[in-house]
Amino acid sequence: MLRGMREAQKGWLGKIVVTLLFGMLILAFGIWGIGDIFRISRREVVASVGSRDITAIAYRSAFQDELQTLSNRARRNVTTAEALAAGIDRQVLLGLLADAALDQKAGELGLALSDATITRAIFSDPTFKNPDGSFNAARFSEVLRQSGYTEDSFLREQRGLYLRRQIGEAIAGMSPVPGLMLDALHRFNAETRAIDYVELPQSAAGEIAPPEDAALSAFYEARKSEFAAPEYRSLVLLSLNPQALAKPDTVSEAEARAEYDKQKASRFTSAEKRSIERIPFKDKAEAEAAAAKLAAGTSFDELAAAQGLSVEDLSIGGAMTKDAIADPALAEAAFSLPQGVPSGVVETKFGPVILRVIAIEAANVKPFEEVSAQLRQEIATARAKTSLLDLRDKIEDQRASAKPIAEIAAALGLPSLKIDAVDASGNGKDGNPVAGIPDKDVLLKAAFQTEVGGDNDAVSLRDGGYVWYDVTNVQRAHDRPLAEVRDEVVRAWTADQRSAGLTKKAADLVKGIESGTPIAEIAAADKLEVRSVDGITRSSNPPGLSAATVSAVFAVRADGAGYAFAGDGLGRIVFKVKSVSLPPADASEAASLSPRLKTALTEDIMQAYVRKLEADLGMSIDEAAVRAALRSSSDTQL
Repeated sequence: MLRGMREAQKGWLGKIVVTLLFGMLILAFGIWGIGDIFRISRREVVASVGSRDITAIAYRSAFQDELQTLSNRARRNVTTAEALAAGIDRQVLLGLLADAALDQKAGELGLALSDATITRAIFSDPTFKNPDGSFNAARFSEVLRQSGYTEDSFLREQRGLYLRRQIGEAIAGMSPVPGLMLDALHRFNAETRAIDYVELPQSAAGEIAPPEDAALSAFYEARKSEFAAPEYRSLVLLSLNPQALAKPDTVSEAEARAEYDKQKASRFTSAEKRSIERIPFKDKAEAEAAAAKLAAGTSFDELAAAQGLSVEDLSIGGAMTKDAIADPALAEAAFSLPQGVPSGVVETKFGPVILRVIAIEAANVKPFEEVSAQLRQEIATARAKTSLLDLRDKIEDQRASAKPIAEIAAALGLPSLKIDAVDASGNGKDGNPVAGIPDKDVLLKAAFQTEVGGDNDAVSLRDGGYVWYDVTNVQRAHDRPLAEVRDEVVRAWTADQRSAGLTKKAADLVKGIESGTPIAEIAAADKLEVRSVDGITRSSNPPGLSAATVSAVFAVRADGAGYAFAGDGLGRIVFKVKSVSLPPADASEAASLSPRLKTALTEDIMQAYVRKLEADLGMSIDEAAVRAALRSSSDTQL
């Protein structure tokens, strides 16, 4: 087009037309405003707080960074669908809004940091230091490169971070931990209770008569959803993993032996270990005097006894390899001694000692024949990873053409799995688990969030593989008529009646105990055994008591009684609190609790401050723009 315009200007008529055209464009910009083309469209803003906008690009970038962090932590690709299900999208957005609010507050307060201050902070960051504590410029550059920062952008980011940190320290950094809170936490953690209890079996509810039709029908109508048929989905799966693609028979003996020789020392050789005893001395003169006694016939054990040392005092920590002993002089001496023969005086980092080796575990090398099959499998699996990536690309190319999984599998000669019906928990219509579903929880969560014919991303497997899936049919959840589920309803009604009977009986027994009847007398009337448990804490798990019982024990007064579900979830435990004790708090407990409480208080205060700041500045979120940004994020994910 530009070439044509240049040609047009060669003639006088063309010059007039081009001049008129540009004149109209200039006039249009004057009327409508040229500045609009440089402004951010409101459709590109996902949220705002005060005068700061969170753009879709910034939000999408932060979300992808968090997704990568989660994937690294899980050692597999975490999909956008999984992150959304976990609420990561909302966490990321709220974090960006909080940072923007705090940045505006820092500006209002006139807070600033010089380049020199930021530079000193970066130089003192342990992330960028050598083992000797000096700054590692290469490490700094590598971290920036991996994070996608330039030095200028990193400095800007760090300046904002440190300024926000200053505000946080000013708001909540000096918050003292209230003594009452420490006392309450000590009481919660340290209080112990002792109880007597009896266990009511299900039979204690008595005989449950069959239900009448009217009662059963009313029960069914009230709880109809419990007997509904769940949603079932028909799936076709294509799963690839390195282990399945590996062909260990194609690995030659020469290749396996080469790998064995490469790893022999580090992997298949267990180093010699020695169990060592040592007698320490105050100085060299005392040690040499002890060595003279050994030479004169005094035994090592007699010498140790004279020093008042027990067997535990003599040991340096069980069987150890030479590399595991931190002191080089001690290690060299210990591994040059015959077993049972005391050494001379050995000068160590912590003073002179005399050693004795009491046991030697010889070095052991696994023969090639023992690990040959394992090495062949590993080599074949490593090779399969390359072919897996090639196959993945081929499958993705086919998926881009909207071909179904079954057709792709057949074309590539790969096995596919057809599942006629599976519910969200992985069970078929017979109520049994459907076999062969890889990483069932992750895959089914994704499969139940799409529809028939949906364009689905491959799910990354924990073993390094992938699974592609098609949803071929959906059978929606629906109510089943009473006639179809009558037996289930009768069982549920009977269990409900039995549970109500047990609860009433347990409550009656508790009333009897609280009115003064000894628990032993109550137990005798029902031919039940009284048991006792002492030293129960809120975090303990005493044998025979359920977690519900432990909670109930601490929910009643010091001399009270109560009941809870038994460990089988069916019977009831009826108990009487015999005693309560609370050991006094000591300084060490307060010292260990204070940092944790201080951190929790600081976080709570900062959250409250940020919420108030956002309310004062005014905050808005464009949910449609957020969803659009995340759709773009999903489109860019492999």
